[in-house]
Amino acid sequence: MATCLSNIVSDVHSASIKSGGFGTFASSQPYPIPIAYEKCVQNNGNLYCFGGIGADEEYTTNSYYASLTSNGISSWTQTMSYPENGSDYSCAVIDGDAVCVGGGSRNVYYTGLTANGVSGWKALGGYPLPIGSEECVISGNALCCIGGGTGGLDITNRTYCADIYVLDSAS
Repeated sequence: MATCLSNIVSDVHSASIKSGGFGTFASSQPYPIPIAYEKCVQNNGNLYCFGGIGADEEYTTNSYYASLTSNGISSWTQTMSYPENGSDYSCAVIDGDAVCVGGGSRNVYYTGLTANGVSGWKALGGYPLPIGSEECVISGNALCCIGGGTGGLDITNRTYCADIYVLDSAS
């Protein structure tokens, strides 16, 4: 791995949002493992985090979820693993499903987000090129991904959008 990571931690901090800013950051329930480059999304009061790079500087497919509370984050629970090793992918939420793109590949996956974790990952086809570190957002029924890296120091300004049809909440 080209990137040298040091001191990967499992610390989690949260702060309440207030009018005109936010409160003081306070320590919250630690993530189950030291992690970097994981991707997290929020849906219906839960936080879901997928993959990343662990303290051993190896990719992990581990996925966890926790409830968001007024005191921060509840305890983390492991859920169904992300389908492939990787990091630096981008995830967005549409209608209770997480859609994740890239991570150094052309792969696009989705899963239903439930109160008990993820319901199962399914492939959605391929992105036009292998990509990582892009940013994807949902706009209406379209998923748009902006920029990213295509390998080495090759950084792109390309933007791709695709309509998302009703997903059957992976099961």
